[in-house]
Amino acid sequence: MERLGLEYFDELLSRSFFQHSSSDKSMFVMHDLMNDLAMSVAGDFFSRSDIGMKKEFRKEALEMIAICHLKKLKNLHGEISIWGLANVQNAMDACEANLSQKRLSKLELDWGSLFNLSQTETYYKEVLNELKPHNDTLKQLHIKSYRGIEFSNWVRDPSFLRLTVMYKLNN
Repeated sequence: MERLGLEYFDELLSRSFFQHSSSDKSMFVMHDLMNDLAMSVAGDFFSRSDIGMKKEFRKEALEMIAICHLKKLKNLHGEISIWGLANVQNAMDACEANLSQKRLSKLELDWGSLFNLSQTETYYKEVLNELKPHNDTLKQLHIKSYRGIEFSNWVRDPSFLRLTVMYKLNN
Protein backbone atom coordinates (compact mmCIF):
# COMPACT_ATOMS: atom_id res chain seq x y z
CA MET A 1 0.00 0.00 0.00
CA GLU A 2 2.82 2.39 0.87
CA ARG A 3 4.59 1.73 -2.44
CA LEU A 4 1.36 2.32 -4.36
CA GLY A 5 0.81 5.56 -2.45
CA LEU A 6 4.31 6.75 -3.36
CA GLU A 7 3.67 5.92 -7.01
CA TYR A 8 0.48 7.98 -6.96
CA PHE A 9 2.29 10.84 -5.24
CA ASP A 10 5.10 10.77 -7.85
CA GLU A 11 2.51 10.81 -10.64
CA LEU A 12 0.74 13.84 -9.15
CA LEU A 13 4.09 15.57 -8.59
CA SER A 14 5.07 15.00 -12.24
CA ARG A 15 1.76 16.58 -13.33
CA SER A 16 2.40 19.69 -11.15
CA PHE A 17 -0.43 18.89 -8.74
CA PHE A 18 2.12 19.34 -5.93
CA GLN A 19 5.05 21.73 -5.61
CA HIS A 20 7.84 22.12 -3.06
CA SER A 21 6.91 24.20 -0.03
CA SER A 22 8.53 27.63 -0.01
CA SER A 23 9.25 27.32 3.73
CA ASP A 24 10.71 23.80 3.68
CA LYS A 25 11.98 22.17 0.47
CA SER A 26 11.54 18.70 1.97
CA MET A 27 7.77 19.32 2.19
CA PHE A 28 5.19 19.54 -0.58
CA VAL A 29 2.05 21.64 -0.97
CA MET A 30 -0.73 21.65 -3.52
CA HIS A 31 0.20 23.85 -6.47
CA ASP A 32 -1.32 27.34 -6.16
CA LEU A 33 -3.39 26.98 -9.33
CA MET A 34 -4.76 23.60 -8.21
CA ASN A 35 -5.54 25.06 -4.80
CA ASP A 36 -7.42 27.99 -6.38
CA LEU A 37 -9.41 25.62 -8.59
CA ALA A 38 -10.27 23.35 -5.66
CA MET A 39 -11.37 26.32 -3.51
CA SER A 40 -13.53 27.63 -6.36
CA VAL A 41 -15.23 24.28 -6.90
CA ALA A 42 -15.69 23.56 -3.16
CA GLY A 43 -17.65 26.71 -2.39
CA ASP A 44 -18.58 27.07 1.29
CA PHE A 45 -17.48 23.63 2.45
CA PHE A 46 -14.01 22.18 2.14
CA SER A 47 -11.44 20.12 3.96
CA ARG A 48 -7.87 21.34 4.04
CA SER A 49 -4.72 19.72 5.33
CA ASP A 50 -1.86 22.16 5.83
CA ILE A 51 1.83 21.65 6.63
CA GLY A 52 1.07 21.06 10.30
CA MET A 53 -1.34 18.33 9.17
CA LYS A 54 -4.21 20.05 10.96
CA LYS A 55 -7.62 19.17 9.63
CA GLU A 56 -9.92 22.11 9.11
CA PHE A 57 -13.59 22.11 8.18
CA ARG A 58 -15.20 25.40 7.24
CA LYS A 59 -18.71 26.53 6.49
CA GLU A 60 -20.34 29.88 7.08
CA ALA A 61 -22.45 28.49 9.94
CA LEU A 62 -20.37 25.68 11.70
CA GLU A 63 -23.51 23.49 12.17
CA MET A 64 -22.23 20.06 13.24
CA ILE A 65 -19.75 20.06 10.27
CA ALA A 66 -16.81 18.85 12.50
CA ILE A 67 -18.89 16.21 14.16
CA CYS A 68 -20.87 14.57 11.35
CA HIS A 69 -18.00 14.33 8.90
CA LEU A 70 -15.44 13.00 11.37
CA LYS A 71 -17.05 9.56 11.37
CA LYS A 72 -16.03 9.16 7.71
CA LEU A 73 -12.35 9.88 8.49
CA LYS A 74 -11.39 6.42 9.69
CA ASN A 75 -7.58 6.86 9.64
CA LEU A 76 -7.51 10.29 11.24
CA HIS A 77 -4.57 10.73 13.62
CA GLY A 78 -2.34 13.46 14.98
CA GLU A 79 -3.87 16.80 16.00
CA ILE A 80 -7.45 17.93 15.56
CA SER A 81 -9.46 20.96 16.64
CA ILE A 82 -13.24 20.84 16.78
CA TRP A 83 -14.89 24.24 17.00
CA GLY A 84 -18.51 25.26 17.43
CA LEU A 85 -19.53 22.44 19.74
CA ALA A 86 -22.33 24.68 21.05
CA ASN A 87 -24.05 23.92 17.73
CA VAL A 88 -24.20 20.17 18.38
CA GLN A 89 -27.87 19.28 18.76
CA ASN A 90 -27.46 16.27 21.05
CA ALA A 91 -24.87 13.91 22.48
CA MET A 92 -25.58 11.20 19.89
CA ASP A 93 -24.36 13.56 17.14
CA ALA A 94 -21.08 13.89 19.05
CA CYS A 95 -20.93 10.10 19.43
CA GLU A 96 -20.82 9.77 15.63
CA ALA A 97 -17.38 11.43 15.57
CA ASN A 98 -16.06 8.15 17.02
CA LEU A 99 -12.95 9.80 18.48
CA SER A 100 -12.15 6.72 20.57
CA GLN A 101 -11.19 4.95 17.33
CA LYS A 102 -8.85 7.71 16.11
CA ARG A 103 -5.20 7.92 17.14
CA LEU A 104 -5.03 11.56 18.27
CA SER A 105 -2.03 13.08 20.02
CA LYS A 106 -3.68 16.49 20.53
CA LEU A 107 -7.39 17.26 20.83
CA GLU A 108 -8.87 20.75 21.06
CA LEU A 109 -12.58 20.97 21.89
CA ASP A 110 -14.07 24.46 21.59
CA TRP A 111 -17.71 25.20 22.37
CA GLY A 112 -17.40 28.72 20.93
CA SER A 113 -18.52 32.09 22.17
CA LEU A 114 -22.25 31.56 21.61
CA PHE A 115 -24.27 31.12 24.75
CA ASN A 116 -27.44 29.04 24.47
CA LEU A 117 -29.72 29.13 27.51
CA SER A 118 -31.36 25.84 26.50
CA GLN A 119 -28.10 23.94 26.98
CA THR A 120 -27.89 22.56 30.48
CA GLU A 121 -25.07 21.15 32.60
CA THR A 122 -26.25 17.70 31.52
CA TYR A 123 -25.97 18.70 27.84
CA TYR A 124 -22.34 19.81 28.18
CA LYS A 125 -21.32 16.75 30.16
CA GLU A 126 -23.06 14.32 27.77
CA VAL A 127 -21.50 15.89 24.66
CA LEU A 128 -18.04 15.86 26.28
CA ASN A 129 -18.59 12.25 27.36
CA GLU A 130 -19.25 11.20 23.74
CA LEU A 131 -16.08 12.95 22.54
CA LYS A 132 -13.82 10.61 24.51
CA PRO A 133 -10.61 10.08 22.52
CA HIS A 134 -8.42 6.99 22.33
CA ASN A 135 -6.54 6.78 25.63
CA ASP A 136 -3.24 5.27 24.36
CA THR A 137 -2.19 8.18 22.14
CA LEU A 138 -3.57 11.42 23.59
CA LYS A 139 -0.83 13.74 24.89
CA GLN A 140 -2.60 17.11 24.93
CA LEU A 141 -6.20 18.05 25.65
CA HIS A 142 -7.46 21.63 25.28
CA ILE A 143 -11.04 22.41 26.30
CA LYS A 144 -12.30 25.91 25.50
CA SER A 145 -15.51 27.69 26.45
CA TYR A 146 -16.91 24.65 28.23
CA ARG A 147 -19.81 25.90 30.34
CA GLY A 148 -20.38 22.72 32.30
CA ILE A 149 -19.78 22.58 36.03
CA GLU A 150 -17.90 19.27 36.00
CA PHE A 151 -16.06 17.24 33.40
CA SER A 152 -16.94 13.85 32.05
CA ASN A 153 -15.32 10.92 33.90
CA TRP A 154 -12.92 10.13 31.02
CA VAL A 155 -11.11 13.47 31.50
CA ARG A 156 -9.69 12.27 34.82
CA ASP A 157 -9.34 8.62 33.82
CA PRO A 158 -5.87 7.32 34.80
CA SER A 159 -5.75 5.15 31.66
CA PHE A 160 -4.69 8.25 29.70
CA LEU A 161 -1.05 7.42 30.41
CA ARG A 162 0.48 9.76 27.81
CA LEU A 163 -1.62 12.83 28.68
CA THR A 164 0.86 15.47 29.83
CA VAL A 165 -0.89 18.74 28.99
CA MET A 166 -4.47 19.73 29.71
CA TYR A 167 -5.98 23.20 29.41
CA LYS A 168 -9.42 24.52 30.17
CA LEU A 169 -9.88 28.03 28.81
CA ASN A 170 -12.94 30.25 29.06
CA ASN A 171 -13.71 33.13 26.73
